[in-house]
Amino acid sequence: MNEQTIFKKGPVTITNVRAVFGGKTYAMATVQSVAIRTKQESGCAMAIALGFGISALSLGIIDSLTGTINWIFLLTGVFFTAIGVLALFRFRRKRYIVVIGTTSGEDIEVDTPSRDYALEVCDSINAAIIARG
Repeated sequence: MNEQTIFKKGPVTITNVRAVFGGKTYAMATVQSVAIRTKQESGCAMAIALGFGISALSLGIIDSLTGTINWIFLLTGVFFTAIGVLALFRFRRKRYIVVIGTTSGEDIEVDTPSRDYALEVCDSINAAIIARG
């Protein structure tokens, strides 16, 4: 059987005989399945920064109601609230994971923020499985 390249982009190469992910190679004869899973990046640090910022901002506002303005609480609150809000919109993204099922178990081989790239890899592996017969 001649080896035909089905997909080649970046470190991933899929042929009808093998699948290469960077430095890891799978014989297509051992690949039984492929799937795409999603995961949401953790928002723990964002929640801590947002909670700390809102708390400090609240203390600064409450303290200013007594007649004296505590600029440290206000500025710290604004700073951490801004970081928390920025992290909420900028860093909390979905990631797409391509999972290869082989005779020895499942391996995660592609972890990407691009849904299209993950679909391309998954479709190429499915085409290689079908071409194998």
